[in-house]
Amino acid sequence: MSKFTKNKIKGSQNIQGDNNYQDNSKTTNNFYPPSEPSKRQSHDWDAGTIMWGSFILLMGLLILVWKYNTYIVQVYRFVNISILLSSTLMIVAVVILWIKNELIDRGVIYFVSSLVFSFLLYTLLTYTQKTISVEIVQLARENSLIDFWGGLEPSDKDLAVANIVSVALIGIATLLNHLISFRQLAYSLASKESNGIWYNAFDTLWLFKLKISGSAIILLVVGTMLVSNGIFPNFQ
Repeated sequence: MSKFTKNKIKGSQNIQGDNNYQDNSKTTNNFYPPSEPSKRQSHDWDAGTIMWGSFILLMGLLILVWKYNTYIVQVYRFVNISILLSSTLMIVAVVILWIKNELIDRGVIYFVSSLVFSFLLYTLLTYTQKTISVEIVQLARENSLIDFWGGLEPSDKDLAVANIVSVALIGIATLLNHLISFRQLAYSLASKESNGIWYNAFDTLWLFKLKISGSAIILLVVGTMLVSNGIFPNFQ
């Protein structure tokens, strides 16, 4: 049960009253299909865009994996600290709710879930860290982009890509846990009258409620486990 004394219906601007009216007027739009040359040009443009977009995406991925392995120690340190801090605001929120005598079962569920997510993500990061190849890291640090990829065996390419994808998924899940915690902090500081900056922050961040973002974190955890166990990718 929410602590707020009045609820606002999101996105509803309809107010009941004697002066209300409904506009049932309709606008008819005429549609004229493009001529054949226009269609052909559009298809050519779409094909070219897809081709160049795919090329840029591929080059970006190749550079990203190379640079990632160059600074892999710093990346892991940053993600590790982020995971450990992801439940900090949730702890603060629980303390505030307890002091204000507003802590209910749902607040406890949020608190426990955030801690469980932090533990799972920390465990996964530790597991992926054990899969780091010292040879791949040295190859990235000592060679150019072309020499790096040219010197990798198919199995090494799988490992290099799988590691960065796993860390990326863990990073996204960690960010979601931070946002869940921040939303709960906003809830703890919000006025019961459903107004003020903290209530607006709580209401705006509705997407990061536990039911939605928590489910996303679980999917990201499962995806990380699949990638870390060699389900994706496969250059062999």
